[in-house]
Amino acid sequence: MAVGYGVGDMIVVDYINESNYHQYKGMTISVKNDVVLSGLGLENLPIKFDIVGKNFDCSDNLLKSLEGCPRKVGRSFNCSYNKLKDLKGCPKEVKVIFSCSHNELTSLIGCQEVYEGSFDCSNNKLKSLEGSPREVGTSFTCSHNIITSLEGCPSIVGLNFYCIGCSLKDLKGSPRKVGGIFCCVCNKLESLDGCPKEVGEFFDCSYNKLKILDYVPDYVGEKFFCRDNQVEDSVIKVLNERYRKLQILKNVKNSLR
Repeated sequence: MAVGYGVGDMIVVDYINESNYHQYKGMTISVKNDVVLSGLGLENLPIKFDIVGKNFDCSDNLLKSLEGCPRKVGRSFNCSYNKLKDLKGCPKEVKVIFSCSHNELTSLIGCQEVYEGSFDCSNNKLKSLEGSPREVGTSFTCSHNIITSLEGCPSIVGLNFYCIGCSLKDLKGSPRKVGGIFCCVCNKLESLDGCPKEVGEFFDCSYNKLKILDYVPDYVGEKFFCRDNQVEDSVIKVLNERYRKLQILKNVKNSLR
């Protein structure tokens, strides 16, 4: 049983889940630990939250608005698998993971500027990344949207960047440096113009429409993949010589090392 007590005019509860949220309907509360309200068929949040100490999960509902969401979440925030079209009302501070994937988002305006952890806005209806966080500490994922440009995406990504299955023709707007993996497979890329200058681990531009590789990162830490494009072997060999120690993989049968 969750224990509630007053701090000034605020009610503080140990946790909120399916078993106890009814008794706090219409109230404004803070929660010391987790809030788990996923898969309940909610059309709106029945409680107004202030601060949540750990995780907040309202995924897999029918939410069209984030009204009532906490302003601060100590760990992760998950509002995926709803019917959201924007992020108005979302928390202004989330420490670890912010997931708003599998909604109907057409805008990212309203999210915070810096995330220490990861940000996932994949599988939405985004045409633009304007409003994206400016900096993401670990991974940024915008895959399976209808974006044609990376303009507006974070300028700093500490670990991985995924823009899989979009409609990109070039990589203008990419962060200058990605600490781990940069993956832009299954787009419509005709050029790598605008790609990051530095990628700490893997760069993967497979399954696109590339014929030349005029623009490539200045540094790739481990592997450069360009499978299933239209790039000639001679171009791959030149690139392989440039990177030397890397494995430049064009396809499974023809791996130049």
